[in-house]
This record gives sequence, C-alpha cells and structure tokens, in this order.
Amino acid sequence: MSENVGNFYEHLGESSADFAQQFVPSASSETVLSKIVDTIASHHSVFSNPNTSYPVWLQDHLVNQMSHFRGMMYLRDGRMREYEAYDCPDVDSIHNDYQRHLPYFWLMPQFEKSKIARWGAGQNIPEGYLLEDLGSFGLGPLDQWSDRIMGDTTSLWVVEQLEFFRSTNDVSYLNANFHTVIEAVKWMMANAMTNNQGLPWMLVCTYDIIDFGKYNSTSFNSFLYLAALRAAEEMAIVLDFADLAVQYRAAFLFSQQQMYKLLWNETKGYFRAYIGGDAVMGDTLYGQVVAHHHGLGLLVDQEKLQSHLAAELKYNGDVYGIKVVTGRHTPEPPLQRLKAMTDRIHTVSRRVSQALPNMMSLTEKYGYDTQDDVIWMGGAPDWSYMQIVLNPQGNITAALAPTYAELGNYRDRLRDLWNIVGITTPADWGTASDRNIQGTPYITSHYGFVMVDYYLIGAFSGQQTNIPAGTLSFAPIYACPFNLPLLLAGTTGTVSCAQGEFTVTILFGALRLPQGGMSVNGKAYPKEVDLQGGFSVSWPS
Repeated sequence: MSENVGNFYEHLGESSADFAQQFVPSASSETVLSKIVDTIASHHSVFSNPNTSYPVWLQDHLVNQMSHFRGMMYLRDGRMREYEAYDCPDVDSIHNDYQRHLPYFWLMPQFEKSKIARWGAGQNIPEGYLLEDLGSFGLGPLDQWSDRIMGDTTSLWVVEQLEFFRSTNDVSYLNANFHTVIEAVKWMMANAMTNNQGLPWMLVCTYDIIDFGKYNSTSFNSFLYLAALRAAEEMAIVLDFADLAVQYRAAFLFSQQQMYKLLWNETKGYFRAYIGGDAVMGDTLYGQVVAHHHGLGLLVDQEKLQSHLAAELKYNGDVYGIKVVTGRHTPEPPLQRLKAMTDRIHTVSRRVSQALPNMMSLTEKYGYDTQDDVIWMGGAPDWSYMQIVLNPQGNITAALAPTYAELGNYRDRLRDLWNIVGITTPADWGTASDRNIQGTPYITSHYGFVMVDYYLIGAFSGQQTNIPAGTLSFAPIYACPFNLPLLLAGTTGTVSCAQGEFTVTILFGALRLPQGGMSVNGKAYPKEVDLQGGFSVSWPS
C-alpha cells in the first residue's frame, strides 16, 4: 500500500531560491543564506559558546546531535513525522521518540504536539493502552497505530501531557486530552494490579533485544510507571479532579512499597533488574530522570537511589560507558545462545534484522552474550544526571565520567559526531589484538537513544518549569560565573552570572512571567518578565 504524502515546502515555492526570495525579495540569495547561517550560529550559541559552563566535549555532542533532524518528514498537509532510524523503519514510536524529543520540543514544539495528539487519538481500544507507533515495521500505513503493547509507551505519553502543559500553559489542550489520560492510567493501574503485584506486568520495553518482557516486572518499567502516576496526579489537581488525584496518589504509594518489597536487593543495595533474579540493569533510573526533570521529585528513597547508582557503576561500568545488564545468568554455549537470540528477534521485532549477520559472526567467533554485556547509549547520561541531582555539590568530572567514556569514544576516538549508534560493543570483547571490535558501533546507526544526554542541561542549570503557575527557577550546580541554556517549548536562551549579576537572555521565542516568577538560586527578578528574542534582563546575584 502506498500513499503520496507530498512535501510541505511545495506550498512555499518551486525552488530554494524562490523560497528565499519570498521572504527577502530585494536581497540576493547570498545575503539570505548568510542570514540563515547567522541564525543557526545564534541558536548553536545557546548550547555552546566561549562562556558555556559544561565541558567542551559535551557541547560538541549537543550541537551535533541536532543532525538527527535530518530524518524528519514535513508532509504536504502540515503533519510532521520521523522514522525511528535508518534500520528501524517504523514511524514515531513513542518510547524512541521520547529519547530524542527534547531538542524538537524546544525548537519546534508543533512537531511534538502533532505526534502526541495523534498517538492519543489512537486510544480506541477498550483496554486504554496506546500502541507503539504511527507506522508499522511493515512500512505502513502511515499514521495508523500499530505494533506492540509496551511498558514505556503509555507511561511516557502520559508524562508528556504534563510536560507540554507546564511549558506552554495550554489549558485547552490539556482539557481536550485528559480523558485519554484517565483511560491510559486506568489501563496501567489494572495491568500493574495483576496478581495484586502493583508493578507493570510482563511488558516489553525499548530494551527489547534483552527480552525483559518475559519477566513479571522490571525496575525500568516500574520507575516509568511511578513517574506516570505522579504526572497524572499533578494534572488531576490542576483540572480539579480531586478524587482521581487521591486515587493516583494511593496507587503511587502502594507501587512504591512494592518496589521496595519485590525489587530492592537489601543485601547488595540496588534495585534488581527484574523479579526473580539479582541482575543489575544500567539505565534502571530512566523514569526517575524523567520525573525529576519535570518537577515530580524523587520517586523512591534518596539513599536507595544513591546506593543503586553505586551498584550500576560497580557491576556495569565499562571503559566505553555502562553495560546494559550484568549478573543475569551463566552464559550458554555460543550456538545455543545464538539460536535463542535469533528466536527472540523473530518474535520481538524486525528492528535488528540488518545487524543480525554481524551479531552472528561475533557470537560464533567470540562466544559473547550479545544480549547483556553491550552498551546501550542511554545508560551513561541517565546515570550522570542522577549522580549530579543527588550530589549537586559533588565532583562534576566524576559524575560525568561514564558519559565521557561513552561520548568521548565517538568524539575523540571514532571521530563521528553525526552517527551515534544505539548500541556499542564493550571493552572486554576479544583481546588486545581485537581492539577494532571494542567500543565500536554494534547495532542501529544514526540513532536517537543517546539524545537523553540533553537532560544533563537541566541537571547543570537546575531549571524547573511551571509556566501555568507563573514560575521558572534555576539552581545551577556551578558557582558564579556561569553560563547555561534556558530551554522551553519554542523558546531558547541563556541564564548566566557575572560580576555580581544574574542575566537571562532570550534568543528565540518569548518569555512572559509575573513579578517574582523568575529566580536563580532563590533570588527572584523583581519585575514582570516580558522578553522577546534578542533581549535580556539582569538583577543582583
């Protein structure tokens, strides 16, 4: 089945030169292009300029990862869509989109709004869950809800409703979508209460190749479930659904206790990857990262979070990042392991089919457990985010070390900032003579998984956003002087400190807040804020 979806730019002219002349008819094409380049450079300066406080290697990555925009489709009718990756031809899977969504959310929020509305419109299934994507691996049809029921799709969709509202104050949009939120949370709670367990029950997640859907519950899905319950509670409070807010709070507290009871390893001090074993998963705390970024606080006891971070680094730390799982089982013989993985690939998805020959050859040659010991690129940035949040006065270099191990490998060794893959090989594959297979791309090129490193900006700046409440606050981990991004839906700028003053500058979009609504380190700007791009305000630090 095929569909001619067209290109939105066909409405704007027959050529790029024609398009440029419509906007600056008296200027030469060279002048127009020069202004476009200046605009791009100005935008890049939000994330990277000579005064930016966080490390240059991370600045390089955050600017260059915007090359991910190359995969976006701007259709004739105004819809915006994107494939998961070159070798994963599904369109806008919820869980993969959320890994990469932050720069889109900041720069073109209409893209995110278009997708989250379409995902929610597909909730026509009586159970209430949202299916995985808007275009199946079978390559169509476009904008039809398809593929899997997952532990990190419905939950992340719920969280994004709160994110969009708090950054835009679009009450009408929240009202229009809240019925779908109610049905989605109802399904999540019913699924979690299977056998009265209180945690997401036997659901696959974005970490599909390691086959976590076969376990009763996993910590990865459970943290996202807790985040979704907290987000739903906050939205219910805003919209005066008091009974629902109480219900969501009770479900949250019960599930939190169940995590302590069923998943917490008291002896070794970490959350087990799944019920029924003592494996440790890198990126267990992704749901906690998402929750904290959106002002939902800590989902479990802080001491347990700190202990778990230490365990992830101890058991899963690698020269090239953080391994996805350790301690799951005694490795099977290579051929048995290969057959089991091949079977799983056929039943879980077709998303690694192009990488399968390479995986087979490595398994047969080296006998590696290709499920568990590789490095999925979201684990290290999420680890660093939580390490900074829990220890804001701690050693920043040490907190970023796993992320530098992962990203520095691509920047300084592989020298490829535009093709960060989904999964990288670890340092203990092969011997010294086999270094060409260590720390190298393994599966799925040009992938968005690594883009969770954009969350680190919020860890550095301490930005907390609640535009409906009239507040935008910062608590930077850096002492003055500092210079850090300010990032909202459709609005970007910087927050800085120098010579006894705080300064907020808007470069794109606009910012409006009531008197006292904007603060840095608890010190509020004393007037109303009404800033357009190119303007700034300052006040004593």
